[in-house]
Amino acid sequence: MTKKESEASFSESTQLKTNAAFAGKLILAVASGVWLWGELTNRMSSMEMQMGRVQHESTLLGDLSARVMHIEKFTEQAKADLDHLVEMQDSPITSDHQQFERLKYLEKELDRLRDKVEGVNR
Repeated sequence: MTKKESEASFSESTQLKTNAAFAGKLILAVASGVWLWGELTNRMSSMEMQMGRVQHESTLLGDLSARVMHIEKFTEQAKADLDHLVEMQDSPITSDHQQFERLKYLEKELDRLRDKVEGVNR
């Protein structure tokens, strides 16, 4: 083998190694890009599912909040009604009050008449 042939052979093998290295890097870059794209797609899909769950839970939370507000309002009204009933418990009923006043008048009148009768009998 002559010097020219050996240089040509060396040049061809170097070029082949360079092309093989470039092809390997290109394959690695494409594979990395495909893997990265798959990871990003999976993460976006996962985030969309989580957002859907959050929206669903917030809807449930809103419904629950409305129910709690209704129960609080109902409780306040029931407490106000109970307080009113407790206040009325010790207050005289109008008809009872009128009867009580009539009885007091009649008792006084009876005492006055007894005093008159006793005064006449003496």
